[in-house]
Amino acid sequence: MHRIATLSTLTLLFSLLAIPGLGVRYLEEFEYPPLESQPSAMVVDDAGGIWLALPEEGSVARYVPEAGLRIVDLGFKATDLVYAHGVVAAFQPGSSEIAFVDAARSVVTWRSSEAGLIDDVVAVSGSFVLVKSFPTMSLLVQLTPKGEAIWENMIADKVLERNRVAAGSDEYVWLRTSEGSLLVVELGREGYKEFRMEKKPVLLASREGKVWAVDPEGGVTRISIRGVEARVNTGFTARLGDYVFALPSNRLAILSRIENILVEISGDRVSKEQLQVRFLLAAMRGSSSIVLLDASEKRVLVASLSRPPVISDASAQVLSDGQRIQVRARVSDPDEDLASGYPRAAALLGTQVVSTEMSREGEIYTAELAVPVGDGALRVYVQALDLGGNDMRLDVASFEVMGGKVVGSGSVQPPPQPQPSTGISEILPLAVEMAFFVILVTTLTLFWVSRARSRGKKRRR
Repeated sequence: MHRIATLSTLTLLFSLLAIPGLGVRYLEEFEYPPLESQPSAMVVDDAGGIWLALPEEGSVARYVPEAGLRIVDLGFKATDLVYAHGVVAAFQPGSSEIAFVDAARSVVTWRSSEAGLIDDVVAVSGSFVLVKSFPTMSLLVQLTPKGEAIWENMIADKVLERNRVAAGSDEYVWLRTSEGSLLVVELGREGYKEFRMEKKPVLLASREGKVWAVDPEGGVTRISIRGVEARVNTGFTARLGDYVFALPSNRLAILSRIENILVEISGDRVSKEQLQVRFLLAAMRGSSSIVLLDASEKRVLVASLSRPPVISDASAQVLSDGQRIQVRARVSDPDEDLASGYPRAAALLGTQVVSTEMSREGEIYTAELAVPVGDGALRVYVQALDLGGNDMRLDVASFEVMGGKVVGSGSVQPPPQPQPSTGISEILPLAVEMAFFVILVTTLTLFWVSRARSRGKKRRR
């Protein structure tokens, strides 16, 4: 019996050791904000400030780890937040009250409690749209970031859902109806267009005017104003309250708090990964990073879903004076999240580095480098860094330099393999593997000791 149990343990351990490393990279970890109550919603502004809804206190808070927490009083209970255009919209579904907070100054700039219950608020091109309900109709109200109403659209012949009813982007707002269809409304126009769905969606996300609709059985449909573009079955049980984020290049991320997993869709490919944290809240930072609030461990993590930039068609030409080099390259980023100041052209001579930001001319980036003063081999390369922490470099050329002038060309080494910077995600799986290794060695030792004792008893008999 002991032997069977030991063998079962060994089998389990070997299977655990075979689990591949997680694809999500954790870039940063911050201390948990010093809150007096539990937040109900979170958004991240363009400067990286983390905004939290504190309904028990009737306020919102902006958290910056280096600067601390700043509380902004609203005068009413807000449970939901939406960020866009430098403004945080704070509201509670089923209430008529809403406030706009200037994210840069942390001050309330507009407040309203007009008739109609607010079911949802979505950010669209240059503005916000409020979805309000009345006894006999629903009303869409478009507001500028200053709170000025610029358009309204009444829907009286359809009953909309009341919770997480809408998603929007560009010039379109998508709405869930109680009977399970989707309505799309174009800003500035009256009426709507209806799409009948095979199954009633529970989650919506929008980007570039399109919508992702997720049904409870994990079916995902991407729809544009022209019609259905794609259908994918994830096999994932979706629930109202799960987080869903539309990413660049027709990608989608779904986060489940109950199952603690991330489901990512890219084209017709579906991947599922177990998250390393039990998160309370999640919010997008930029276009490809997600901030996770881990209340149990009292920490804030930043996870990256970013794909690396691509550098190609690179060349370096020595100008006539021999003291300058013109660098050209084609650089693209699938997630459109290149960091400010990139791509860059650089020249390395010994310990001297000359680097400059490249300028875009159509689809090509160019830069002019001054040759460092000195003698030896000069290496020229192009570097592209994105907001997701991907740091890509491509060697372009090598030159012989004497007295600060190019006197000949050298050989170029093959481009190095991508070496993303080490983040928390690289450290945590290693710790897990080491723990399993220690357990495995201990179990093997106990197994062989048990066998040796068993043989000794048999000999004495």
